[in-house]
Amino acid sequence: MARSNQIANILLVWLVIVLVDLLVVRDFTWVVDNWDIKRVVVNFGLSSLALLSLLFLLKPVITKSHVFRLAIYIVIAMPMLIQMSHFEVYRSFASSFGFYAFVEDPWMALSLWVEQFNIIKSIIILGAVYWSMRLLSLPSKPIVKWRYGLNILGFILLYLLTTFSWYGVSNFQNSTLAYYSTLLQMTKGQVLEFNHDKAIVPTSSRSIDDSPNIVYIVGESLTLSNMSIYGYEKDTTPKLQILKDNKKIIAFDNALSIGTHTRLSVPYMLVGMEGIDPLGRFYQTPTIFNYAKARGYNTAFISAQDTSWGHIKELFVDRDVDYFWDGVQINKDASV
Repeated sequence: MARSNQIANILLVWLVIVLVDLLVVRDFTWVVDNWDIKRVVVNFGLSSLALLSLLFLLKPVITKSHVFRLAIYIVIAMPMLIQMSHFEVYRSFASSFGFYAFVEDPWMALSLWVEQFNIIKSIIILGAVYWSMRLLSLPSKPIVKWRYGLNILGFILLYLLTTFSWYGVSNFQNSTLAYYSTLLQMTKGQVLEFNHDKAIVPTSSRSIDDSPNIVYIVGESLTLSNMSIYGYEKDTTPKLQILKDNKKIIAFDNALSIGTHTRLSVPYMLVGMEGIDPLGRFYQTPTIFNYAKARGYNTAFISAQDTSWGHIKELFVDRDVDYFWDGVQINKDASV
């Protein structure tokens, strides 16, 4: 009977945190707009299961002392407050860009956070988490080691899946776990920094006032045989045909892609490399964004696809990209 009450308490705490995450950290409008989107449901569902597994792991720890209870309270509540404030402004959770901005100018970031501070929501979050910690800290039976081990394994697998899978999107996940997932992804990026040890492009001192705007369009999924500009019988590319007739574009007839897959072809297009690359020179080669930024341009990387797949985002979205937008932000089920 005691074990049944213990499980019921954990499930109740989990349900409260999930509801606060949906209706307070986010809001009811977000729930209405996203409840029937498969990718949102999968991400939130898996991260919520990971949270449930974590609560089972924390149950025996939180009863040890008030210090442990306070530490766990901070670990859970602090990310919820940060994510709530970020969501109030941007309708999204904190990203690596936000963390980098905080490191560069902590005072400005804190000032913005204070300006957008929602005291009512903050009180609800702090109160709900405090009540949850009190309920979890009630005396319980000794742990069963094999069950505890299974919980550890389940949490690790679910957490790694939602953090590193290309299908995982932190904006759709539990706010607390999404916060730490972003930090973990940034840490992974720092550990693997040697892969991105690119040559520094010297900054140009020439004026950019008379320079043209440059729009670099990559139609990576187009098939040449279905384009009228290359002789296809249906008029599938009328705008391109006009540009070609006016000699404003050139249709290359003998250009080869580095590969037949997105994770190969797009990256090599954006660094201008060709041919085989067994030594991975690609990782040390500056991108068109690095060159544009060095010349003085403002840069933007816009994609209709999900750029998490194939690590496209990790490869190209660095400090030389001023604006980043991908398909997930308009169609939450966007794929590759």
